[in-house]
Amino acid sequence: MSERCDHILKHVDECSTGLHNCHANADCSNNKGSYNCVCQTGYTGNGEICSGICYVGISTDLVKVAQLNASSVHYSCPFQQANLNSGGAWCAATNDQDQWIQVDYRIARTVTAILTQGRVQYSQWVTSYRLSYGNSTSNLQDYEEFGRRKILVGNSGTSTIVENELSPPIYARYVRIHPVSFRRHMSMRIGMRGC
Repeated sequence: MSERCDHILKHVDECSTGLHNCHANADCSNNKGSYNCVCQTGYTGNGEICSGICYVGISTDLVKVAQLNASSVHYSCPFQQANLNSGGAWCAATNDQDQWIQVDYRIARTVTAILTQGRVQYSQWVTSYRLSYGNSTSNLQDYEEFGRRKILVGNSGTSTIVENELSPPIYARYVRIHPVSFRRHMSMRIGMRGC
């Protein structure tokens, strides 16, 4: 006579019961027999370990195209091409000293570095620029060093990323880049770091 054992397997929802290894800044999704951990927007990692995204520029989900603004935009250079390593760039409609491109983070964020590139196909780039920032566009302040407006070094070609660390860092909702000098046309791709 053989013994018969019937096992009834019950599915356990690891996410709702807390029997998972997801990081506090990760979302847990339950699967049959398992679960997945995915870092939330603003964090990166494998889901079990999630760290704040250091890069806070427009190539991440933290900044959408709708959060960009500019003094003017050339018809051939839409904002969608303003991010680093894109196939284009932001280009001012005119080449005067009143031009700028701005990121609206929607909330104040720490920015520790500005990254720039030129426009790929047309040998155009910004060779120097200045910054302004603040929590209201009607009250932006110049980024200064030793009490004087700081002019940052821009690009000398189209593809190389130039990074300018900000010391001290800025903490603001709005960060505005004002081209000062340029080659051929005010055109640039931008990014920012937050750590």
